[in-house]
Amino acid sequence: MTAAPGRIAAIVLAGGASSRTAPAHKLLAPDATGLPMIARTLRAVTASRAAPVVVVLGHRAAEIRQAAVQGLQPDPPPHFIIAPEHAHGLSRTLAAGVRAVMDDATITGALICLGDMPLVGTKLLDRMMATFHAHPGCPGVLAVHEGRRGNPVLWSRTLFAALMAGEGDSGARHLLARHAPAMPRVAAGPEIAVDFDTPARLAEFSRLFRGELTSARPGAKRKGSACGTPHANQPTRTHNMSKIIRTEPNAILSKVVEYHGFLFTQGFVARDLSADITAQTKDVLAQIDEALELHGTDNTRLLQAQIWLKDINDRDALNAVWGPWLPKGGAPARACVEAKMAHPDVLVEIMIIATK
Repeated sequence: MTAAPGRIAAIVLAGGASSRTAPAHKLLAPDATGLPMIARTLRAVTASRAAPVVVVLGHRAAEIRQAAVQGLQPDPPPHFIIAPEHAHGLSRTLAAGVRAVMDDATITGALICLGDMPLVGTKLLDRMMATFHAHPGCPGVLAVHEGRRGNPVLWSRTLFAALMAGEGDSGARHLLARHAPAMPRVAAGPEIAVDFDTPARLAEFSRLFRGELTSARPGAKRKGSACGTPHANQPTRTHNMSKIIRTEPNAILSKVVEYHGFLFTQGFVARDLSADITAQTKDVLAQIDEALELHGTDNTRLLQAQIWLKDINDRDALNAVWGPWLPKGGAPARACVEAKMAHPDVLVEIMIIATK
């Protein structure tokens, strides 16, 4: 019996500062329908067979995350992460995305997509994945137009470690120079070389997809969009605050759930369980800061905290970290109790309710 092909993740890089279009950020720029560029890109990626879809944020993370989900109702939703070293260049943003998927052994490859290439369609992504499955052992798959390669690029899991080792804004160019000759090609259109990284190009983007406005009028015939996705997912003008937004959901929980401006977090535990109570508390609070930042808020907007300690005698050590972390006059309602932990080395777990 032939083994079933592994899954292919899609990693959407959206962490750049967009300095060439400043003060506007290109990923927030709307097309003729009002859909932000990052949402237009994600519409195509989430409609593909790629799973999971990971969006790597950096500069203006909260704004871009909110813009990214406009008009999208994929199942499952994309995962959003912040690249800790996004300011150090594209390579570090890429590394964060690869790190987010590499621990899943069922993932055999990753499509690296750029958030500012909204013309790349679902059909191309699916053809690249089919080509990868048809060439076992290949280092990846290239999209080419008239003999020139462009984006996205699909990389084999065997090169994940090398992808994480890049520096600066080089991305994966060093790997392309070495492995491109062995990578199967998929014919594509000129969209694989079209981005929008100048004010003039942003003005062009603002005039695109007008056909969707026409087709959405009463009695108009529906057509597929340029990104290969149906108009059933056309964004409405309702505010995102009316939606339940789940961040990094899995089969049993979500990292954060947002509803009507309220944020409900999972219980956070330290990533290094060999650390003492002080270090574990600092790491848990750092994770909470990251989660709040992703949703456009911070620890000045805390409403409630639930804290579980393995040993209640650690409460003073916990408070020595907790107190300075809180803003002056901004302490939330709090419960702190001793509990039997799910793992014997977990010393503290904290769950937060906050608002925007």
